[in-house]
Amino acid sequence: MTVTVIIPVYNSSRLLGDTLLALSLGTRQPDELIVVDDGSTDDSASLAESYGAHIISMPRNIGPGACRNQGALLANSELLIFLDADTCVHANTVEQMIERLASRSGLTGVFGSYDDTPRESGLCSQYRNLAHCYVHQSAKHSALTFWSGCGAVRRDAFLAVNGFDERYTRPSIEDIELGYRLTDHGARILLDPEICVTHTKCWTVRKAIMTDIRDRGIPWMALLIERRKLPDDLNITRRHRIAVALTAFALVALAASFHSIHWLIVSSALIALALSMDAGLFRFIYRKRGVVLLLVAIGMTLLQNLCKMVAVVGGGALFVRRLLPSEKLRRGERRSCILGPARVLRDGKASVSVSSP
Repeated sequence: MTVTVIIPVYNSSRLLGDTLLALSLGTRQPDELIVVDDGSTDDSASLAESYGAHIISMPRNIGPGACRNQGALLANSELLIFLDADTCVHANTVEQMIERLASRSGLTGVFGSYDDTPRESGLCSQYRNLAHCYVHQSAKHSALTFWSGCGAVRRDAFLAVNGFDERYTRPSIEDIELGYRLTDHGARILLDPEICVTHTKCWTVRKAIMTDIRDRGIPWMALLIERRKLPDDLNITRRHRIAVALTAFALVALAASFHSIHWLIVSSALIALALSMDAGLFRFIYRKRGVVLLLVAIGMTLLQNLCKMVAVVGGGALFVRRLLPSEKLRRGERRSCILGPARVLRDGKASVSVSSP
């Protein structure tokens, strides 16, 4: 089975270098490596070229979903493997993904997980990466979504659903939305926790809040309302939804405590119940990093519950706004492959024309 690895990059040459080095040390090299430079102003393109990648250079920044689509259009392989510029494969990661799809003819896609050894040592980075690891390691293996950080899909199936929705012009939920469309068309996607990559991104609390609200929470909630389906999977399982509801009630009780101290006891009890919904995560964090990161995890989990509350309201508002005639006209139908045809040059680079959104 032939395979093309596709990596979008935007001003991340330092992280991309580690990603390409890890890929070059793998037990199974891709038949084709395509790096899509999303309008970078650093040396990302020249660095990728030094690793033998075919380079597609975007004249402006248009988002990772559109970049991955362009890479898929140029790919000549049966299998597409998508990696982020900040994910380093293990030695056997590519080999494992190929083996899973080659041995199961009914399987359309497969994706893995972050490992439990994130590169960045900061407390926020350690928590975010370990939390992601725990969610993927403990989730159902029969997945409804897809993950473009380390995911493989058959090229014909990917093209049949027109790839990623390019209206997501920031790193967002374009891979989740793709997974929903694939499975709606009868595709089977496997979440295999044995397939792992190391994450090299540095997280801050501000980045975490912006990601949980603007980039993922609000658009994900709007998508769920649009689909009228609420799957019991990943970060939106029943226990996660209960935790958010309990946190909301705890805030109401906290406000009421200004009139009666008894409500403070109620608020504390509700917060404790909300945290108990993530007991498995806390045990995992404690085993891996001890009490200090456990305390960070408790605080960050409460903060994430607050972000999810905001996302519920914001997602509902976004869904309603998209129903407006003017918004429908501006956004149009689900959009993909908006790029003009790319011309692969003899030196392995490609020039691309981009239509206006």
